[in-house]
Amino acid sequence: MKANIIAMVAICVVVISAYSGCTKDQAANAPGPNEVWIKNTAFNPSELHVPVNTTVKWTNMDNQQHTVTSDSGIWDSGILDVNAAFTFQFNSKGTFPYQCLIHNGMAGKVIVE
Repeated sequence: MKANIIAMVAICVVVISAYSGCTKDQAANAPGPNEVWIKNTAFNPSELHVPVNTTVKWTNMDNQQHTVTSDSGIWDSGILDVNAAFTFQFNSKGTFPYQCLIHNGMAGKVIVE
């Protein structure tokens, strides 16, 4: 009887630990609202929808430098070192494509609604 109780407690601890770990990992591996992560030479998400007057934050979580540069010249982060961040406030509706000037083909867009 005592062995069965100990086994059940051990199983509960393993299940609870596994569930808690998944939840933390999922939260730690995804950008928050109004946030773009630069990771694996890509913008994540590559398309972000936000309301007017929203400040978007890009964070370089990659192991190399990047830029966040508007295709139309509205903003330019300059070179972002590893773990550096850049913010920009979108005050009008529209679609705002951007790119990394260092890595050809690395692009994203912010859609302000």
